[in-house]
Amino acid sequence: MATAKGRVLTVVRGKIDNTTPHYAFVRNGRQYIGCCRNGWNTELTTDTQKITALNFAYATAIATMLHAVYKAGTSQQLTRSISYNFQHVKVGRRQYFFDETLFEQVNDILKRYLHTVTDFFTISGTWTDDAEYDHDIYTPKETARKTLENTGKTAFRYQFASILMNNADTLNLPALYDDLSQCTGADFNEDDIYPLADVYEVYNLLRLDLWRWAKIPVMTIAPENYDELLRLNKQGYDHRADFPAYLAESQWHKL
Repeated sequence: MATAKGRVLTVVRGKIDNTTPHYAFVRNGRQYIGCCRNGWNTELTTDTQKITALNFAYATAIATMLHAVYKAGTSQQLTRSISYNFQHVKVGRRQYFFDETLFEQVNDILKRYLHTVTDFFTISGTWTDDAEYDHDIYTPKETARKTLENTGKTAFRYQFASILMNNADTLNLPALYDDLSQCTGADFNEDDIYPLADVYEVYNLLRLDLWRWAKIPVMTIAPENYDELLRLNKQGYDHRADFPAYLAESQWHKL
């Protein structure tokens, strides 16, 4: 979860736990995140607090998904096989492979919700592998990059979460979260290439599907749904458990 020495955070550090009671607010034009300490009354009481906490849960989940895409865009790691070249990136403790279709899918979704005129992730350069083949580098376009930098935060994940929170009243964050969770990391046909189980066994690579960061349920933003989110979390609810890809992968890999 987010950690800090004071009652509010100007810089979020560590892993954010989406179901820990917390809320965001603005004071003197600056954004803060309030977190409950052990021994405090950890229940959020007002509707405004609960709505903001729900928005923050979806904003951080979305930002975590896009952080994985952001890292993939600049990755210069490649593993060659007979039938496929695996461009891959380390996110957390695991390595994931991907291709350009990931950025195409994400751009199409972000254009619908953020109403960007052009793609969010654009080709900003190339890198050359050992065999002297060029591969594209994807980064946020210049206008998007400036918007991210204007949040005053240094890490992409927290920059994007801040933008989402500032626009939570006009964005359907649960729907954006749900759509992003459908994005697959690569146009990879197991019948034509290798089964994903074999890819993991031989190369220790998983496909960079964004459902991996879609554990919380999809709900409307309403005060009562914050209480429901906490209840489901205590029961160990996992939204991904209904995904066919999750079920298939769980047969050969401990998720």
